[in-house]
Amino acid sequence: MPDERLVSEIIAETTRNPRLAAIFRSVDERLIQALSAIVPQASAAEPLRFLAETILVVSARICQRRVMKKQESPPAVMALLMDFVDREIARLAAQARPPPTTTPRWLRPRPSRG
Repeated sequence: MPDERLVSEIIAETTRNPRLAAIFRSVDERLIQALSAIVPQASAAEPLRFLAETILVVSARICQRRVMKKQESPPAVMALLMDFVDREIARLAAQARPPPTTTPRWLRPRPSRG
């Protein structure tokens, strides 16, 4: 297990160091860009931002718990979190799909009479 205490110190330093804070903000933006690439048909940026923020909040909390408990999160917990992210991506993709188009009745081929 890597030393998460260092990550905690770096996160704390972002409150004092504008350059480090900018790097962390760029990570946020890169995550949003990555989600946009995964779900390019998502028309609204806000749901992608909400998902990115959720991922970042949960990731930070995982790191914090590792420092406090001095152990990794159980694989089942990580799998549950990944399932959540996968479901949210699928939900955003489904919401972004255009409704199926129907052919007007007068343009449909006529059934053969025979």
